[in-house]
Amino acid sequence: MTEYAAIVGLTLLTHAGAFLALAWIAERFRVRSVTAREYLWRSAVLGSLASAALQLSLVPASLPLYRVTLVQPTAIDPATTARDVPPARVDAVRAEARATSGPTVSSVSVAPDAPTEMAAAAPVRSLPPIGETGSSSSMPVDLTTAVRAALPVLLALWVLAALFAWLRVARGAVSLARWLRGTALVDAQDWRDDCSGLAAYFGLVRVPTVRCCAALASPLATPQGVVVVPEWALRLPRTQRRALLAHEFAHIARRDPQWRVVLALWRGLLFPLPLASLALARLDALAEWQCDAAAARATGDARALAACLAHCLERRLDTSFPALAVAMAAPRSPLLQRAERLLEGVSMSVVPLSWRVRLAPLAAVVVAVLAVPAFVAPVSFAAERDRPA
Repeated sequence: MTEYAAIVGLTLLTHAGAFLALAWIAERFRVRSVTAREYLWRSAVLGSLASAALQLSLVPASLPLYRVTLVQPTAIDPATTARDVPPARVDAVRAEARATSGPTVSSVSVAPDAPTEMAAAAPVRSLPPIGETGSSSSMPVDLTTAVRAALPVLLALWVLAALFAWLRVARGAVSLARWLRGTALVDAQDWRDDCSGLAAYFGLVRVPTVRCCAALASPLATPQGVVVVPEWALRLPRTQRRALLAHEFAHIARRDPQWRVVLALWRGLLFPLPLASLALARLDALAEWQCDAAAARATGDARALAACLAHCLERRLDTSFPALAVAMAAPRSPLLQRAERLLEGVSMSVVPLSWRVRLAPLAAVVVAVLAVPAFVAPVSFAAERDRPA
Protein backbone atom coordinates (compact mmCIF):
# COMPACT_ATOMS: atom_id res chain seq x y z
CA MET A 1 0.00 0.00 0.00
CA THR A 2 2.85 2.38 0.82
CA GLU A 3 4.47 1.73 -2.54
CA TYR A 4 1.28 2.55 -4.44
CA ALA A 5 0.80 5.76 -2.45
CA ALA A 6 4.36 6.71 -3.36
CA ILE A 7 3.63 5.96 -7.02
CA VAL A 8 0.62 8.31 -7.00
CA GLY A 9 2.63 11.04 -5.29
CA LEU A 10 5.58 10.74 -7.65
CA THR A 11 3.29 10.81 -10.66
CA LEU A 12 1.55 13.98 -9.45
CA LEU A 13 4.86 15.70 -8.72
CA THR A 14 6.34 14.68 -12.06
CA HIS A 15 3.41 15.89 -14.15
CA ALA A 16 2.92 19.10 -12.15
CA GLY A 17 6.62 19.90 -12.33
CA ALA A 18 6.69 19.36 -16.10
CA PHE A 19 3.60 21.48 -16.77
CA LEU A 20 4.68 24.32 -14.48
CA ALA A 21 8.18 24.37 -15.96
CA LEU A 22 6.76 24.58 -19.48
CA ALA A 23 4.41 27.40 -18.42
CA TRP A 24 7.29 29.35 -16.87
CA ILE A 25 9.45 28.94 -19.98
CA ALA A 26 6.60 29.88 -22.33
CA GLU A 27 5.71 32.99 -20.32
CA ARG A 28 9.31 34.08 -20.03
CA PHE A 29 10.32 33.71 -23.68
CA ARG A 30 7.19 33.77 -25.85
CA VAL A 31 3.78 34.61 -24.34
CA ARG A 32 3.16 38.33 -23.84
CA SER A 33 -0.62 38.76 -23.75
CA VAL A 34 -2.11 38.93 -20.26
CA THR A 35 -5.05 36.79 -21.34
CA ALA A 36 -2.79 34.15 -22.86
CA ARG A 37 -0.50 34.12 -19.81
CA GLU A 38 -3.40 33.57 -17.44
CA TYR A 39 -4.77 30.82 -19.68
CA LEU A 40 -1.29 29.28 -19.75
CA TRP A 41 -0.90 29.10 -15.97
CA ARG A 42 -4.45 27.89 -15.38
CA SER A 43 -3.94 25.19 -18.00
CA ALA A 44 -0.72 24.15 -16.27
CA VAL A 45 -2.56 23.71 -12.96
CA LEU A 46 -5.52 21.77 -14.36
CA GLY A 47 -3.52 19.96 -17.05
CA SER A 48 -1.07 18.51 -14.55
CA LEU A 49 -3.90 17.00 -12.51
CA ALA A 50 -5.70 15.70 -15.61
CA SER A 51 -2.62 14.09 -17.16
CA ALA A 52 -1.54 12.46 -13.88
CA ALA A 53 -5.02 11.05 -13.24
CA LEU A 54 -5.32 9.81 -16.82
CA GLN A 55 -1.92 8.13 -16.79
CA LEU A 56 -2.61 6.39 -13.49
CA SER A 57 -5.86 5.04 -14.89
CA LEU A 58 -4.26 3.54 -18.00
CA VAL A 59 -2.68 0.13 -18.31
CA PRO A 60 0.96 0.55 -17.25
CA ALA A 61 2.15 -1.87 -19.92
CA SER A 62 1.20 0.62 -22.63
CA LEU A 63 3.31 3.43 -21.19
CA PRO A 64 7.05 4.16 -20.94
CA LEU A 65 8.05 2.98 -17.50
CA TYR A 66 10.43 3.94 -14.76
CA ARG A 67 10.44 0.80 -12.66
CA VAL A 68 10.95 1.69 -9.03
CA THR A 69 11.65 -1.48 -7.08
CA LEU A 70 10.72 -1.31 -3.42
CA VAL A 71 10.93 -4.94 -2.35
CA GLN A 72 10.84 -6.27 1.16
CA PRO A 73 13.96 -8.45 1.55
CA THR A 74 13.16 -12.05 2.37
CA ALA A 75 15.31 -14.63 4.03
CA ILE A 76 17.08 -16.90 1.56
CA ASP A 77 18.76 -20.14 2.43
CA PRO A 78 22.56 -19.50 2.26
CA ALA A 79 22.92 -22.93 0.72
CA THR A 80 21.12 -21.72 -2.42
CA THR A 81 23.63 -21.47 -5.23
CA ALA A 82 23.59 -21.08 -8.94
CA ARG A 83 23.67 -24.87 -9.30
CA ASP A 84 20.17 -25.03 -7.78
CA VAL A 85 18.70 -22.71 -10.41
CA PRO A 86 17.47 -24.41 -13.59
CA PRO A 87 19.27 -23.17 -16.72
CA ALA A 88 15.94 -22.40 -18.38
CA ARG A 89 15.04 -20.07 -15.50
CA VAL A 90 18.37 -18.23 -15.81
CA ASP A 91 17.78 -17.71 -19.54
CA ALA A 92 14.28 -16.35 -18.85
CA VAL A 93 15.57 -13.88 -16.27
CA ARG A 94 18.31 -12.75 -18.63
CA ALA A 95 15.76 -12.14 -21.38
CA GLU A 96 13.54 -10.17 -19.01
CA ALA A 97 16.50 -8.05 -17.89
CA ARG A 98 17.43 -7.27 -21.49
CA ALA A 99 13.80 -6.36 -22.30
CA THR A 100 13.54 -3.89 -19.41
CA SER A 101 16.96 -2.27 -19.81
CA GLY A 102 16.05 0.03 -22.69
CA PRO A 103 16.42 3.83 -22.70
CA THR A 104 13.12 4.37 -20.87
CA VAL A 105 14.16 2.41 -17.79
CA SER A 106 16.14 4.51 -15.36
CA SER A 107 17.07 2.00 -12.67
CA VAL A 108 16.25 -1.42 -11.29
CA SER A 109 17.14 -1.95 -7.65
CA VAL A 110 17.70 -5.51 -6.52
CA ALA A 111 17.12 -6.52 -2.93
CA PRO A 112 20.32 -7.69 -1.24
CA ASP A 113 18.80 -11.06 -0.34
CA ALA A 114 17.45 -11.80 -3.83
CA PRO A 115 18.17 -15.27 -5.19
CA THR A 116 21.50 -15.96 -6.76
CA GLU A 117 19.83 -16.25 -10.16
CA MET A 118 19.64 -12.44 -10.37
CA ALA A 119 23.42 -12.25 -10.33
CA ALA A 120 23.41 -14.06 -13.64
CA ALA A 121 20.82 -11.69 -15.09
CA ALA A 122 22.47 -8.32 -14.40
CA PRO A 123 25.97 -7.19 -13.44
CA VAL A 124 25.00 -6.23 -9.90
CA ARG A 125 27.71 -5.97 -7.28
CA SER A 126 27.29 -8.75 -4.76
CA LEU A 127 26.36 -7.76 -1.23
CA PRO A 128 27.39 -9.47 1.98
CA PRO A 129 24.70 -11.37 3.86
CA ILE A 130 22.74 -9.54 6.51
CA GLY A 131 24.65 -9.49 9.76
CA GLU A 132 28.06 -9.97 8.18
CA THR A 133 30.59 -7.39 9.25
CA GLY A 134 33.00 -5.59 7.01
CA SER A 135 35.03 -2.44 6.70
CA SER A 136 33.09 0.81 6.26
CA SER A 137 35.01 1.65 3.10
CA SER A 138 34.18 -1.55 1.26
CA MET A 139 30.68 -2.42 2.47
CA PRO A 140 28.03 -1.06 0.00
CA VAL A 141 24.97 0.83 1.16
CA ASP A 142 21.63 -0.97 0.90
CA LEU A 143 19.68 1.79 -0.80
CA THR A 144 16.60 -0.35 -1.33
CA THR A 145 16.23 -1.08 2.37
CA ALA A 146 16.96 2.53 3.28
CA VAL A 147 14.38 3.88 0.83
CA ARG A 148 11.77 1.38 1.98
CA ALA A 149 12.39 2.28 5.61
CA ALA A 150 12.19 6.03 4.94
CA LEU A 151 9.22 5.87 2.56
CA PRO A 152 6.45 5.62 5.23
CA VAL A 153 8.00 8.54 7.11
CA LEU A 154 8.22 10.70 3.98
CA LEU A 155 4.65 9.88 2.99
CA ALA A 156 3.41 10.61 6.50
CA LEU A 157 5.15 14.01 6.48
CA TRP A 158 3.69 14.79 3.07
CA VAL A 159 0.15 13.85 4.17
CA LEU A 160 0.47 15.84 7.39
CA ALA A 161 1.74 18.92 5.54
CA ALA A 162 -1.08 18.69 2.99
CA LEU A 163 -3.70 18.23 5.71
CA PHE A 164 -2.26 21.20 7.60
CA ALA A 165 -2.51 23.38 4.47
CA TRP A 166 -6.07 22.24 3.82
CA LEU A 167 -6.95 22.86 7.46
CA ARG A 168 -5.71 26.42 7.07
CA VAL A 169 -7.99 26.83 4.06
CA ALA A 170 -10.97 25.53 6.05
CA ARG A 171 -10.09 27.75 8.99
CA GLY A 172 -9.83 30.72 6.63
CA ALA A 173 -13.30 29.99 5.27
CA VAL A 174 -14.76 29.87 8.79
CA SER A 175 -12.94 33.06 9.76
CA LEU A 176 -14.18 34.84 6.65
CA ALA A 177 -17.80 33.88 7.34
CA ARG A 178 -17.45 35.05 10.94
CA TRP A 179 -15.76 38.28 9.83
CA LEU A 180 -18.52 39.05 7.32
CA ARG A 181 -21.12 38.96 10.09
CA GLY A 182 -19.37 41.93 11.69
CA THR A 183 -19.62 44.15 8.60
CA ALA A 184 -22.37 46.68 7.88
CA LEU A 185 -24.68 46.55 4.86
CA VAL A 186 -24.33 49.40 2.34
CA ASP A 187 -27.90 50.18 1.29
CA ALA A 188 -27.70 53.68 -0.18
CA GLN A 189 -29.75 54.22 -3.32
CA ASP A 190 -26.85 55.44 -5.46
CA TRP A 191 -24.82 52.37 -4.50
CA ARG A 192 -27.71 50.06 -5.35
CA ASP A 193 -28.16 51.73 -8.73
CA ASP A 194 -24.46 51.30 -9.58
CA CYS A 195 -24.53 47.67 -8.44
CA SER A 196 -27.56 46.86 -10.58
CA GLY A 197 -26.04 48.44 -13.67
CA LEU A 198 -22.67 46.72 -13.25
CA ALA A 199 -24.26 43.35 -12.49
CA ALA A 200 -26.16 43.59 -15.77
CA TYR A 201 -22.99 44.58 -17.63
CA PHE A 202 -21.03 41.56 -16.31
CA GLY A 203 -23.94 39.18 -16.79
CA LEU A 204 -24.35 38.31 -13.12
CA VAL A 205 -27.58 36.50 -12.28
CA ARG A 206 -27.67 37.89 -8.76
CA VAL A 207 -26.62 41.39 -7.78
CA PRO A 208 -23.74 41.09 -5.28
CA THR A 209 -24.26 42.45 -1.80
CA VAL A 210 -22.03 45.35 -0.76
CA ARG A 211 -20.92 45.61 2.85
CA CYS A 212 -18.59 48.01 4.67
CA CYS A 213 -15.82 47.44 7.20
CA ALA A 214 -14.05 50.33 8.92
CA ALA A 215 -10.88 48.31 9.60
CA LEU A 216 -10.46 47.29 5.97
CA ALA A 217 -7.90 49.08 3.78
CA SER A 218 -8.79 47.67 0.35
CA PRO A 219 -12.04 46.51 -1.28
CA LEU A 220 -12.37 42.76 -1.69
CA ALA A 221 -14.66 40.11 -3.13
CA THR A 222 -15.48 36.90 -1.29
CA PRO A 223 -16.47 33.40 -2.47
CA GLN A 224 -19.97 34.09 -1.14
CA GLY A 225 -20.45 36.77 -3.80
CA VAL A 226 -20.16 39.64 -1.34
CA VAL A 227 -18.17 42.82 -1.98
CA VAL A 228 -16.70 44.44 1.12
CA VAL A 229 -15.48 48.03 0.85
CA PRO A 230 -13.51 50.11 3.36
CA GLU A 231 -15.04 53.10 5.07
CA TRP A 232 -13.09 55.59 2.96
CA ALA A 233 -14.75 54.21 -0.18
CA LEU A 234 -18.11 55.61 0.96
CA ARG A 235 -16.77 59.14 0.38
CA LEU A 236 -15.47 58.55 -3.15
CA PRO A 237 -16.84 60.43 -6.19
CA ARG A 238 -19.30 58.48 -8.29
CA THR A 239 -16.81 57.75 -11.08
CA GLN A 240 -14.27 56.25 -8.68
CA ARG A 241 -16.97 54.36 -6.81
CA ARG A 242 -18.20 52.77 -10.03
CA ALA A 243 -14.63 51.84 -10.99
CA LEU A 244 -14.08 50.25 -7.58
CA LEU A 245 -17.30 48.23 -7.80
CA ALA A 246 -16.59 47.24 -11.41
CA HIS A 247 -13.23 45.77 -10.41
CA GLU A 248 -14.78 43.66 -7.65
CA PHE A 249 -17.73 42.62 -9.81
CA ALA A 250 -15.24 41.46 -12.44
CA HIS A 251 -13.64 39.20 -9.80
CA ILE A 252 -17.04 37.70 -9.01
CA ALA A 253 -17.93 37.25 -12.69
CA ARG A 254 -14.61 35.48 -13.31
CA ARG A 255 -15.04 33.37 -10.14
CA ASP A 256 -11.63 34.43 -8.88
CA PRO A 257 -12.51 33.85 -5.17
CA GLN A 258 -13.46 30.24 -5.96
CA TRP A 259 -10.30 29.84 -8.01
CA ARG A 260 -8.30 31.01 -5.01
CA VAL A 261 -9.79 28.23 -2.87
CA VAL A 262 -9.01 25.60 -5.53
CA LEU A 263 -5.46 26.89 -5.94
CA ALA A 264 -4.91 26.90 -2.18
CA LEU A 265 -5.93 23.24 -2.00
CA TRP A 266 -3.77 22.41 -5.03
CA ARG A 267 -0.80 24.24 -3.51
CA GLY A 268 -1.18 22.34 -0.24
CA LEU A 269 -1.03 19.02 -2.09
CA LEU A 270 2.00 19.92 -4.21
CA PHE A 271 3.91 22.01 -1.70
CA PRO A 272 7.28 20.29 -2.47
CA LEU A 273 7.30 22.05 -5.88
CA PRO A 274 8.72 25.60 -5.71
CA LEU A 275 7.01 26.46 -9.00
CA ALA A 276 3.62 25.88 -7.36
CA SER A 277 4.07 29.02 -5.25
CA LEU A 278 5.17 30.91 -8.36
CA ALA A 279 2.05 29.76 -10.19
CA LEU A 280 -0.19 31.12 -7.42
CA ALA A 281 1.64 34.46 -7.40
CA ARG A 282 1.44 34.79 -11.17
CA LEU A 283 -2.27 33.90 -11.27
CA ASP A 284 -3.02 36.43 -8.51
CA ALA A 285 -1.22 39.22 -10.38
CA LEU A 286 -2.75 38.32 -13.74
CA ALA A 287 -6.24 38.21 -12.22
CA GLU A 288 -5.78 41.76 -10.92
CA TRP A 289 -4.66 42.97 -14.34
CA GLN A 290 -7.62 41.28 -16.00
CA CYS A 291 -10.08 42.85 -13.57
CA ASP A 292 -8.43 46.25 -14.01
CA ALA A 293 -9.01 45.93 -17.74
CA ALA A 294 -12.61 44.81 -17.25
CA ALA A 295 -13.34 47.71 -14.89
CA ALA A 296 -11.79 50.20 -17.32
CA ARG A 297 -13.95 48.87 -20.14
CA ALA A 298 -17.10 48.87 -17.99
CA THR A 299 -16.70 52.48 -16.87
CA GLY A 300 -14.80 53.87 -19.85
CA ASP A 301 -12.44 55.67 -17.46
CA ALA A 302 -9.18 53.99 -16.51
CA ARG A 303 -8.01 57.01 -14.54
CA ALA A 304 -10.81 56.59 -11.99
CA LEU A 305 -9.61 53.10 -11.11
CA ALA A 306 -6.00 54.33 -10.97
CA ALA A 307 -7.14 56.90 -8.43
CA CYS A 308 -8.69 54.12 -6.32
CA LEU A 309 -5.39 52.26 -6.40
CA ALA A 310 -3.67 55.42 -5.20
CA HIS A 311 -6.09 55.61 -2.26
CA CYS A 312 -5.20 52.03 -1.33
CA LEU A 313 -1.49 52.73 -1.64
CA GLU A 314 -1.73 55.77 0.62
CA ARG A 315 -3.19 53.68 3.41
CA ARG A 316 -0.27 51.21 3.45
CA LEU A 317 -2.27 48.05 3.25
CA ASP A 318 -2.64 45.82 6.27
CA THR A 319 -1.72 42.17 5.55
CA SER A 320 -4.45 40.81 7.83
CA PHE A 321 -7.32 40.76 5.32
CA PRO A 322 -9.03 37.37 4.85
CA ALA A 323 -6.89 34.91 2.91
CA LEU A 324 -9.71 33.50 0.78
CA ALA A 325 -10.98 36.89 -0.36
CA VAL A 326 -9.71 38.65 -3.47
CA ALA A 327 -8.65 42.19 -2.67
CA MET A 328 -8.44 44.90 -5.32
CA ALA A 329 -5.06 45.98 -3.95
CA ALA A 330 -3.54 43.11 -2.02
CA PRO A 331 -0.10 43.74 -0.48
CA ARG A 332 1.53 41.40 -3.00
CA SER A 333 -0.05 43.21 -6.00
CA PRO A 334 2.22 45.46 -8.08
CA LEU A 335 0.11 48.57 -7.49
CA LEU A 336 2.34 51.00 -9.30
CA GLN A 337 2.64 48.77 -12.34
CA ARG A 338 -1.12 48.31 -12.45
CA ALA A 339 -1.69 52.07 -12.21
CA GLU A 340 0.78 52.67 -15.03
CA ARG A 341 -1.01 50.16 -17.24
CA LEU A 342 -4.32 51.85 -16.56
CA LEU A 343 -2.99 55.33 -17.26
CA GLU A 344 -1.32 54.15 -20.47
CA GLY A 345 -4.48 52.38 -21.62
CA VAL A 346 -2.65 49.07 -22.21
CA SER A 347 -4.97 46.97 -20.05
CA MET A 348 -8.13 48.25 -21.80
CA SER A 349 -7.36 46.27 -24.94
CA VAL A 350 -8.72 42.73 -25.35
CA VAL A 351 -6.68 40.05 -27.14
CA PRO A 352 -8.84 36.99 -27.99
CA LEU A 353 -7.24 33.57 -27.88
CA SER A 354 -6.97 31.62 -31.12
CA TRP A 355 -8.28 28.08 -31.40
CA ARG A 356 -4.69 26.79 -31.58
CA VAL A 357 -3.91 28.34 -28.21
CA ARG A 358 -7.11 26.96 -26.68
CA LEU A 359 -6.36 23.43 -27.90
CA ALA A 360 -2.72 23.51 -26.81
CA PRO A 361 -3.45 22.39 -23.19
CA LEU A 362 -5.40 19.37 -24.44
CA ALA A 363 -2.51 18.39 -26.71
CA ALA A 364 -0.10 18.88 -23.80
CA VAL A 365 -2.16 16.52 -21.62
CA VAL A 366 -2.09 13.81 -24.30
CA VAL A 367 1.66 14.23 -24.83
CA ALA A 368 2.30 14.11 -21.07
CA VAL A 369 0.30 10.90 -20.68
CA LEU A 370 2.22 9.20 -23.48
CA ALA A 371 5.68 10.70 -22.99
CA VAL A 372 6.17 11.26 -19.25
CA PRO A 373 7.42 8.00 -17.69
CA ALA A 374 5.00 6.25 -15.38
CA PHE A 375 5.98 4.87 -11.99
CA VAL A 376 4.79 1.29 -11.47
CA ALA A 377 5.14 -1.26 -8.71
CA PRO A 378 7.06 -4.30 -9.98
CA VAL A 379 6.68 -7.88 -8.86
CA SER A 380 9.13 -8.75 -6.13
CA PHE A 381 11.91 -11.09 -7.07
CA ALA A 382 11.09 -13.35 -4.15
CA ALA A 383 7.50 -13.74 -5.33
CA GLU A 384 8.74 -14.34 -8.86
CA ARG A 385 11.06 -17.07 -7.64
CA ASP A 386 8.27 -18.81 -5.74
CA ARG A 387 5.83 -18.65 -8.66
CA PRO A 388 5.26 -22.09 -10.17
CA ALA A 389 6.72 -22.64 -13.63
